[in-house]
Amino acid sequence: MSAILNGLNLVKVRPCGSGFLIFTDYMRGAMRMSALMELPVIYIFTHDSIGVGENGPTQSAHRAPCQSALYARSDCYQAG
Repeated sequence: MSAILNGLNLVKVRPCGSGFLIFTDYMRGAMRMSALMELPVIYIFTHDSIGVGENGPTQSAHRAPCQSALYARSDCYQAG
C-alpha cells in the first residue's frame, strides 16, 4: 500500500492511506522511501479493536511506539 501511495504522489496526486498499526512492519521500507524522497504522503494508523488493547498489548495503538518518528523528514502525531 505504501509503495502505491508513493507512486500516486509521483504523478502529482496527493495520497492518503490508512490501516491498522500492527501492519506498519510490512510498510516500513516504502514509508522510509517516501520520507527520504520528501514525498508528502499521509499515513493514518489505528488499533483494530473498539476497546483499546482488547486483543492484547500488541494491538494497542497507545502502547506501541511510533516507529515512523525515527525516519528522517517524517512527523508522528499520537492522540493523548
